[in-house]
Amino acid sequence: MSNAQVGPDNLRPIFMNWAEGSGHIESLVHLTHEGYTSLCRDKEVLRLLKVEDFRQHRADKIAAMAKTEIDAGYPIVHSSMLMVLWSLLETFIEDLVVASIVANPASVGADAFRRVRVPAATLLESPDDAAKTLLSEWRRELKSPLEQGVTRFEPLLELAGLSGPVPARVRKAIFDAQQVRNVWAHRAGNADQRFIDKCPGFGLAVGDRVALAMDEFGRLMHGMHMYVTLIHCRYQARRGVTPELAHCEGFDGVLEGLDFTIGAAQSP
Repeated sequence: MSNAQVGPDNLRPIFMNWAEGSGHIESLVHLTHEGYTSLCRDKEVLRLLKVEDFRQHRADKIAAMAKTEIDAGYPIVHSSMLMVLWSLLETFIEDLVVASIVANPASVGADAFRRVRVPAATLLESPDDAAKTLLSEWRRELKSPLEQGVTRFEPLLELAGLSGPVPARVRKAIFDAQQVRNVWAHRAGNADQRFIDKCPGFGLAVGDRVALAMDEFGRLMHGMHMYVTLIHCRYQARRGVTPELAHCEGFDGVLEGLDFTIGAAQSP
């Protein structure tokens, strides 16, 4: 496809912000795993070297703490990183929509914004701030913060022309990630009846700790990666570029068969 047919890549920095932020989180998780494992090994090294009792006692104590976290599957590390990833995802989608509104002010006249009322002071704000105010009022009118999983995001993405079908595996991962994030943010990680009802697959009872072992954390993290990849495929198609169907571990083939119609280049 020639460059003349390809629309401007105005949203690329926002996708790059997600890639850098989420990549940093994933690296930090792996480094933490390696660090905890090393602490357990260091205890044995110090014993072999016959270091003084104080250092050996301290190493034993630290190694015991590390082993407790390892044996539990790193629940604190994984839950903390999941909350950061969820915040990154929310910010990524909001930034996409704001940038789309700024790049295409005519979209404000669409039916979706017809019922939105904004303060007169909005007229004096910068384009970015005005778009954020408009989006905030739209969400308040729609009550979209009350939606769950991808249904929280797809109406927003529709404003930017980036909504569409979401594969079931990705949809479930996003839904579960939000519920785990909420129970750690508001219930200190202890399952309540709401979590039990919404996520029966975790097999927990009220009061149980929602601990994410590596495989479960990986499913939720990769599910978020796949959702962003899906949005990027929609964006590429809208710009007139053939989408790149990359897949994460556990999500092989989920994007295949989706209709990414290559459209005429448009802004943004």
